[in-house]
Amino acid sequence: PSRVADTSRASLTRRVLPILFFSSGASSLVFETIFTRLLTYSFGNTAYATSTVLASFLGGLALGALIFGRWVDRRPPSLWIYGVLELLIAAFCFFIPQFFGLLTQAYVALHHQFQFGPAGLTAVRFGLASLVIVVPTMLMGGTLPALARFVSAAHPQNFELEVSRLYGWNTLGAAVGTLASTYLLMPAWGVRGTLAIACFINVSVFLAVAALAKKSRTAAIETEETSPRQIPAAQPPGRHVLALLIGGAFLTGAVALAYEVLWTHVLAFLIGNTVYAFGVMLFTFLCGLGIGAHLVARRLRN
Repeated sequence: PSRVADTSRASLTRRVLPILFFSSGASSLVFETIFTRLLTYSFGNTAYATSTVLASFLGGLALGALIFGRWVDRRPPSLWIYGVLELLIAAFCFFIPQFFGLLTQAYVALHHQFQFGPAGLTAVRFGLASLVIVVPTMLMGGTLPALARFVSAAHPQNFELEVSRLYGWNTLGAAVGTLASTYLLMPAWGVRGTLAIACFINVSVFLAVAALAKKSRTAAIETEETSPRQIPAAQPPGRHVLALLIGGAFLTGAVALAYEVLWTHVLAFLIGNTVYAFGVMLFTFLCGLGIGAHLVARRLRN
């Protein structure tokens, strides 16, 4: 009976986690849309605001994945880490309008003090905005490593497939969040209402994770004690191959986001509104990433 119960709990967790991570992705991109809208008020230029948010958002995700990824690898696997990260995101982002208000006051005071030119003022705005945006996005970047750590312990035989599956659902959720915030939530509820909805989603994810964590013995999963040698592993790549792969990934990311900015400008000519052009482009872009992750996870195992 105990094994049956553990299997049932594991099955429940496997079914629910993609839904939670889908919701998490949706709320994250709602927050990104809000950041862009608020920065537009500060910059007075949607192109600069969009580029600042993209650079800061992705930089924060990368930094969070690196820092939290190393941290969770040294700790027992637990869903609580993911849940607490979601709660912290909601707590910080709830006060984002106030933080951006302080940001505006700060760069106005600095401009009066130092009389920056257009380029200097843009650089100051970018630096101050990045400080605000990087904090919640670092927390967002830590959610995938936290879940990957848990999944690798719960499903050691096929955890790569499970992590790819989670990534795919998270990205598709981000696409839905982009479209919903741009065309539905923001026009109907404004910045404050949309922000409250996104924070509510994150808090709901935390509560669902808390309920799951109580039902499952996350820190005492038997498979965690199973030797990793049971997992068939490929020969690790040499240093030169690894450097080539990392460099390729870096350049691929740089080119992909350059396309993203260019496509936004091109779409603005067709749609006539940069905010909506950004929403359409980002929705399509994220759908492609999510579908690609699903296809590769299912068909390319090696």
